[in-house]
Amino acid sequence: MLPDVRQTLVNVGKQRTAEARGGNRRRNPWIPDSLKEAEAVALRIRIRLKPSPYREYGYRHPNSTNRLLFVSYANLLGFDALNLVPELLFKPLQVIVGGRHGATGQYEAGQRLFDLSPADEKDFFVVEGAGHYDMCYKPEYVNQAIDRLIVFYSKHLIT
Repeated sequence: MLPDVRQTLVNVGKQRTAEARGGNRRRNPWIPDSLKEAEAVALRIRIRLKPSPYREYGYRHPNSTNRLLFVSYANLLGFDALNLVPELLFKPLQVIVGGRHGATGQYEAGQRLFDLSPADEKDFFVVEGAGHYDMCYKPEYVNQAIDRLIVFYSKHLIT
């Protein structure tokens, strides 16, 4: 276990105790609120964070607080979104990823999802040149994904 993970769990335990004793609930930003904050975090943890698709005007939902209960980190640290894929994901599957691998690990997660699924009909589509964040808002990449989904849904959802 990484030292930062261990310390986070210790801090979560302290926060739970404080809340059980009537203390205030602590809420932390889920992702950096600004590019300046993202750059500071990136220097500390050596990855490139890009909050713009989620936090900057034009992309963010006006009701988004971008806050997470601190004690939720205990659940998030142990969460594996793919652990039940072999048992549950047997319907047709379309996985779409950006072709540029990055610090988010989304390409690798998409490949793992595809590999774990026992579905008879599945497709892995790579949008060449796109990174994870590009897939959120850049029309030249989003449109390729939509075109692929139209074909997939036309085949599997129309009765």
